[in-house]
Amino acid sequence: MSFRTNPLENNPARKERTMKKIAVDQLCVEVTRRCNMSCMHCMRGEAQNVDMDFETFEKMMDVTESINIITFTGGEPSLNVPLMKKALDYVKEKEIPVYSIYIATNGKQMTNDFVECYLLWVGYCSCFDYGNEYTNISLSKDAFHEDIPHENKEWIKRLPYYSSQKETDFKKYPVFLIGRAADNKSYFKENGYRVYQKENFYDAPFESFENTFYFEELYLSSDGNILPVCDFAFKDTEKLSIGSVQDIQKFLDDLDAAKEDGYLTSKGGKNNGEKPDH
Repeated sequence: MSFRTNPLENNPARKERTMKKIAVDQLCVEVTRRCNMSCMHCMRGEAQNVDMDFETFEKMMDVTESINIITFTGGEPSLNVPLMKKALDYVKEKEIPVYSIYIATNGKQMTNDFVECYLLWVGYCSCFDYGNEYTNISLSKDAFHEDIPHENKEWIKRLPYYSSQKETDFKKYPVFLIGRAADNKSYFKENGYRVYQKENFYDAPFESFENTFYFEELYLSSDGNILPVCDFAFKDTEKLSIGSVQDIQKFLDDLDAAKEDGYLTSKGGKNNGEKPDH
């Protein structure tokens, strides 16, 4: 397991302590399950009228040592800007280093508040050595996302650290059959799209040093579940969960008990990853 940035380097919050904490290379924060599009290939499945409340994020941060990349996801993340702003205020208050930020948006709702929030996060990440090394904001653009106003496209492309990585040609790259994409499997196959039957990894490997547990990737769902993967359907949240911020002490205790094994297993058990679907 390797981290892009040393999660302990220049961390003003790290002091002599006995409290257990976690450090994450990439933490995905599901700020909402709402969406203003209905793309037929969406892994999440049907949108839900659910937003993450601040207390959920707060509980996660209270046991977080550092984050190399924080990803705000959904749903459509631009629909819950207030949570992203409060999240920034709280990591500043707790002096938690966050080295980079990543947001992928469909660009349909480009507001001053959303842009300002992104720029404030970029500013915070720049306070640290290697800050913004992996920062990106991307526009999800492909054959299945609905078109958006030209001015929205131009606005997002002028933002610092814009990346075209989410502009995808699904004739070249596979569609993963999760969520709504699974429901439309026959369409993709009949129209020449390469599809993969994606089966999520259920093991959550980690390393431990003193009182800190290190993860390459964690996902915090809007309802407070902690998952070891970011690509999944909303309906599978409980199956993939390895813990919850609603009982964060149990999560830490489970990590402590699993130190020798070096992994936690989610409620759904293990499987073999992803495989082609022919």
